[in-house]
Amino acid sequence: EFRRVLFRSIEQLKDELEAMIPMAAVFNPGYIASNQSDRVDNIFEGTNQECVDKLRTDIQNFSKTVDKVIVLWTANTEKFYEKDLKTAAEVEELIASNIPVSGSMLYAYACAKEGVTFLNGSPQNTVSEGMIELFGQTKSFIGGADFKTG
Repeated sequence: EFRRVLFRSIEQLKDELEAMIPMAAVFNPGYIASNQSDRVDNIFEGTNQECVDKLRTDIQNFSKTVDKVIVLWTANTEKFYEKDLKTAAEVEELIASNIPVSGSMLYAYACAKEGVTFLNGSPQNTVSEGMIELFGQTKSFIGGADFKTG
């Protein structure tokens, strides 16, 4: 019964959903499995700061159309960043230095800067002590490690 209702609901939204144009995504191919690269077809490329600026603009524009923004990271699992980021200053330095980082870190950083919630649904180390400190500075929320394992 649930599936029937779900598919009927999706069918009712079909035209509206097909008319939607997805925003270009930010990601770093060095942090995903090589067999995923062929499926990437709508990306924004630039320096860490250019990517963060683009994401912040997307968040700002989207926030004009809704009451509250919550970013839910559900992309593929990324490899772990090799350094444990202990402070917000380390996160800031990493972004500014343009050292390649995962897309989830760029999204989380942009969310912190915009003061919106970021929920991480994939098992990577995006939610570090430094990122938590950064979110605390903007009085926003970050959480999650993997939706599959709780």
